[in-house]
Amino acid sequence: TASSTLNAAGYGARRFVTVGTTAYFWANDGSGPQIFQTDGSDAGTSAITPVHQGFISGAAPSVLETPLYAYQEKLYTAFDDGSGNRPWVYDFTSGSFAAIPGPAFASYKPMEFAGLNGKVYLNANQELTRYNPVTGAVTDFAVGGSVGSLFPHNGKLFFVADDGSGLQPYVSDGTIAGTVKLPVNLAGSGVRSDASFAAIGDKVLFFGDDGSTGLEPWISDGTAAGTSLLKDIALNAASSVATSSMHPTTLSTASGDRVLFFADDALGMGAELWITDGSSANTLRLLDINPGSPDSYSRFTYWNQSAVAAGDKVFFVADDGQHGEELWVTDGTAGS
Repeated sequence: TASSTLNAAGYGARRFVTVGTTAYFWANDGSGPQIFQTDGSDAGTSAITPVHQGFISGAAPSVLETPLYAYQEKLYTAFDDGSGNRPWVYDFTSGSFAAIPGPAFASYKPMEFAGLNGKVYLNANQELTRYNPVTGAVTDFAVGGSVGSLFPHNGKLFFVADDGSGLQPYVSDGTIAGTVKLPVNLAGSGVRSDASFAAIGDKVLFFGDDGSTGLEPWISDGTAAGTSLLKDIALNAASSVATSSMHPTTLSTASGDRVLFFADDALGMGAELWITDGSSANTLRLLDINPGSPDSYSRFTYWNQSAVAAGDKVFFVADDGQHGEELWVTDGTAGS
């Protein structure tokens, strides 16, 4: 374990992504925000970007809005090089950056990237755009505004967009013709405002509100027949899922995928950790971490809204009412 001076500007290394034995991350060594690479040694740590004006402008510092995404020997990111906010691609082979064609984007809404079938999809200017890293061609899909939560799974790209009726779930096969709103009538509040998808077998789980059951877990394989409410956990119009709770997280086990999330069934036990195998019958409260009515999901989870799956376990933050916000781990069984 060694320290460095990369925290000189008041914020340290963030947004790590690993490619082989090399980690890439954003940091500031005092000369400006840059992307660094490291093999874990002092000598093997160096910047790969030129010093530029800053991270995505509009927030200070907005490193939290500036991603790093690795796909097929390239690294994707976004920053303001002085000509505006733009998405960029770094080629590991040539060691050079190139701007992805298109106008600068004004918003500092978090930029996202997702790779599918050799192409990269991004949400510059809050629209869905496809980038071909071989030809350099860029295609705009024009599906609606506020595009986000890009999630490639089982040969499809799931995402959310606002078609004028609020955020709705979409699916794409990678073509404009094959990009459609999921065949589900979410006439209530639509999908969760900070929507996120989680893989469960050949399907995805997400939280949606159809206007009669409140915000609840839904499941979809991208078809009409394969899209349905998973379970009305808090009966009738009440919502079981809080917009500020942990995003659904996939736990892969020998017996198949499970998804973990926090929910409140409105039966007096508060928002607690739930687990599902993708069936209504096996969508169950895993553990009442904070006994009684208090919630166990924490403010820390609110800001990060994520858990981390590692091997056959999931790490997350929770509050049991006695020790405050602490790191918890589960293998998907109530006793561990």
